Amino acid sequence: MKMAEQKDKQKSQAKTSTADIKYDYQKLSWKEFFRISKWAIGSLFRVSPVAGVVHIITTTILQYQDLLYSYIMAKLIDALIKIAAAPDKNLDNLYKLIYIVVIAKIIEMLLRIIENTCMVILRVKHRPIIRRSFYLKLKELGLQTLEKPDIHDSIARADNYLTNLLQFYRQNVGFVTEILKLFSLIVIVTKFLPQFTIFLVITYIPYVIFDKYMRKENYKFDWENTEKNRITGSVANSLSNVNALKEIYITNAFGFLDKKYMDFQNWFVEMKLKITAKWRIGSEIFNFLNDLTLIFVGYLKLFTRVVNGLISVGDATFWIQTLSQLSNSLRRVLSNSNDIFENALWFKEAEKLYSMPPAFADGDIVLPVLKSGPSIKIKNLDFTYPNAQNITIKNLTLEIKAGEKIAIVGHNGAGKTTLVRLLSRFYQPSTGIISINDINLKDIQIDSFYKNLGVLFQDYNTYGYLTVEENIHMGKSDQELDEVGIRLAAFSADALNFIEELPNKFDQILTESIKSGIRPSSGQWQKIAMARFFYRDAPLVIFDEPTAAIDPVSEYNIFNKIYEFFKGKTVIIISHRFSTVRNADRIIVMDRGEIVEQGSHKKLMEMGGRYAKMFNLQAEGYK
Repeated sequence: MKMAEQKDKQKSQAKTSTADIKYDYQKLSWKEFFRISKWAIGSLFRVSPVAGVVHIITTTILQYQDLLYSYIMAKLIDALIKIAAAPDKNLDNLYKLIYIVVIAKIIEMLLRIIENTCMVILRVKHRPIIRRSFYLKLKELGLQTLEKPDIHDSIARADNYLTNLLQFYRQNVGFVTEILKLFSLIVIVTKFLPQFTIFLVITYIPYVIFDKYMRKENYKFDWENTEKNRITGSVANSLSNVNALKEIYITNAFGFLDKKYMDFQNWFVEMKLKITAKWRIGSEIFNFLNDLTLIFVGYLKLFTRVVNGLISVGDATFWIQTLSQLSNSLRRVLSNSNDIFENALWFKEAEKLYSMPPAFADGDIVLPVLKSGPSIKIKNLDFTYPNAQNITIKNLTLEIKAGEKIAIVGHNGAGKTTLVRLLSRFYQPSTGIISINDINLKDIQIDSFYKNLGVLFQDYNTYGYLTVEENIHMGKSDQELDEVGIRLAAFSADALNFIEELPNKFDQILTESIKSGIRPSSGQWQKIAMARFFYRDAPLVIFDEPTAAIDPVSEYNIFNKIYEFFKGKTVIIISHRFSTVRNADRIIVMDRGEIVEQGSHKKLMEMGGRYAKMFNLQAEGYK
């Protein structure tokens, strides 16, 4: 019965999710459109307001160049006809018109230079600024928000769309200036040939409806396949990652992953081509109908007036070009309106991400830089990961004294690393309280807390593009580089010997993809990460499986130094290796999110419980 209820619930959630997606890609109100456009253009304008304003002015003026040249050309043709018919062949009027054309071309050239210069300024400046704003926003949102599956899709879409921010800006500017030009042409043409404007608008209505429908279908297809695109993108990354390829080659998995990538891409491309072909064929048919209107309602009327002597040949030339410009301008406005709405739909995702609040607000209590380790109190702590059904931490209560060295052990999935993430305030507890020196952790200003925290994660970072010295300095990069401190940290992490053997020692780049760089082994990388951690020398120290890739001798040397190096600091060690935790002041044994045992190594061994069994099993493996 419960299984059936659970399946019904999952189906209901799936329907809700589908409905939400449908709503997102099908609806965009004018209010949303203007809000998104304001955000996108405002983001770009802040890069260089002067360049933005000047670019808009020059673009607007240049929109009218075709109309100006059409008028001058009409006068030139009439002047030529008069000169050809006159007996004296006076060319003065002709030269005046040519001078006007030259002056107009010079002005156009200067305006285009200014317009292009402004665009270059915006293009060059906006990329690093927008990129920075993106990763700063992700930092603000925090891990508890970023690890939600739907947020991954939002981030992927936003990251792709932001590269087109400049194009969206240009589309908006071009659209507004094109509308100004269109209204000018409508006023001019309506006074001369009113029926042409009416017929032209009527014939464009079905084109607009069809174009909008096809854009929606295209957007819907891309939207619904975002996650699959992300998955196959990860597959392609694995097939082009040097480290990943080692296992892939040995296991003969290349063909499997290649097929997984190409099966989706072949299907995706085929479907995309079908949509595009239908779209383009329909658009060309509607454009042909519009051209018929231009010929039979516009050009024939003009030719009749020329034949009847109502207008000159030059005037006819001007009106032929003006009618074509009106038709093209209306087509561009209608098409661009769909383009902009479509792009606004894409940017809706980015704007939504930028306006999204963090999963929880920052605290306002500034924690001073502590001279010694803080006390930690955890009371009735519960935590469940987003979208997870099972509780990871259950009603956990624990008190750690200031300066105490504790170790946390347990099977995989016991909740050890989750507890570290909660202590690091990457996540907010579902219920319960974590206190640092009797201050609720959620009330502490996060940056001030991090100044007092050092965490060495099992999935530690490797900065191959930095030198050894810079890698270690990353532990305290907001302060002046301390060469003595860096060498001491390297010594404490048992890394000094191998660093001194590197070609460039502490100045060695740590990736072979950069000239003169080398690739350290996994154990060497872990020692560098450990050195970075020692260099940080924080009052609250957390080791999360710190020596998984380090040989037993180095591990022994490092842990002999840890308790002395971090004297007076609060230390939390998480490890599967019991030899690394036995000297802790207290050992906490976790199972399924709960504390099941705690005490010193001696006490726990005397109890003969879960810890003693695990310790003895591991000890057997070394015999």
